[in-house]
Amino acid sequence: MQNRCGVLIGQDYPAPLVDFAHAARHARAQVADCYRSEQARAESQRVYAALGSRDKKRRRQPRPAAKAARRDSHQQLDLF
Repeated sequence: MQNRCGVLIGQDYPAPLVDFAHAARHARAQVADCYRSEQARAESQRVYAALGSRDKKRRRQPRPAAKAARRDSHQQLDLF
């Protein structure tokens, strides 16, 4: 494509400032380090204890069954 348009990256157009693959690898490594930190683990355990617990005593009561269809529905006229 560059040859067809007569443009050379680095000569006619500036080259990229960073190597995308290297920058992405570096960013993923930094995020992984954050997730592995002791502070992140402690926060995760705190949130799980507050919101993610599956204790039987805290389970919701089942919803009541849906009400039966109205008895007067036979009064509705047909569309066709």
